[in-house]
Amino acid sequence: MKICFVKVAAVAVALVQASLSHAAVSILDSTYSFSTYHNHSVSSECVVSFDWDNSDGLYYQTSTSSFSFGGLFKWDGATQTTAVTGNSSLFAGASAVRIGDNLYYNTSDFSNTQFIAKYGPLSSSPSSSNISTANNWGLYRRSAGEMFITGVVGSGLNEVFYATLDSSGNFTSAPLSLGLTIGSSGPIAFDSSNNMYYAPGFGDLKIYKFTSADVAAAIADPTNNPLPSPSSRLWRNYSSDFSNVSGATGMAFDASGNLLLTLTDFMNPSYLVRFDVDAFGDYAGFSSILSSTTRLGDVRFKDASIYLANENTILQVVPEPRTVILLALSFISMSLICRKRVKS
Repeated sequence: MKICFVKVAAVAVALVQASLSHAAVSILDSTYSFSTYHNHSVSSECVVSFDWDNSDGLYYQTSTSSFSFGGLFKWDGATQTTAVTGNSSLFAGASAVRIGDNLYYNTSDFSNTQFIAKYGPLSSSPSSSNISTANNWGLYRRSAGEMFITGVVGSGLNEVFYATLDSSGNFTSAPLSLGLTIGSSGPIAFDSSNNMYYAPGFGDLKIYKFTSADVAAAIADPTNNPLPSPSSRLWRNYSSDFSNVSGATGMAFDASGNLLLTLTDFMNPSYLVRFDVDAFGDYAGFSSILSSTTRLGDVRFKDASIYLANENTILQVVPEPRTVILLALSFISMSLICRKRVKS
């Protein structure tokens, strides 16, 4: 068994994954199928997180079998190249995210100093530089000019931080703490109305939802209006549905506005789950899409497909053709019914 660890923020975060030859991915929802989108050339390294540039070039960060930063790589659909060389004196981080014309990723050293690095500009002659030593676990995009960060200061609870970016992609000031949440650091994502969802990475099997107004108030005045207590913003307690997982590693929304989450554990199978969101933004059921004997990494949604890090591969998960056809027919039928009612 190959074990990959990632250490970032004040907590040692482990990505434990079995070797690909022993890994098993099982589809649990028959309306989906999966295939390998990209296979990293170094089989002993784990893909942790990934994102695309504006030209659909894939960038991803890896962790080595000794838990160190394996490097930042680019794949253009045909050729894999090294964007940033690995460093055995650094631990790999949990994120690789494009914001504007730059790719941001994180690492930490043996003294637990955490780094946020920028690789860019992607459209011309990119280079890498550390832009912050702020506490961080995960890096997240909401718009081209801002970054949200989850992380822990000392040995406390997770906090959500916020930073604005200048025209060069650097922070205009030190990241601002918007307030404490709960549990060990985990992923966040924003829906189409800019409501923020958060799921702890360990110690709390729940999903919390902070409204766009909550977030805006915290950004405007974090001292007097920090993020509300998570207990007042509980969206879904999934502990009875997945009692054998430790927490969440990746989060995204699909085209229908449903929440995608990777739930992982050190000793038990990991899951890609879809939590359905109704028209009012409330929880409306879940579907276990697939399971893996490895510890799943980040998840993204792009061009009608789900992508997720699984060991040294990035998987592409898509609805079965029959499902797509049925959805299209359903849409056409509803349109015809609506037209008929209008004419009547």
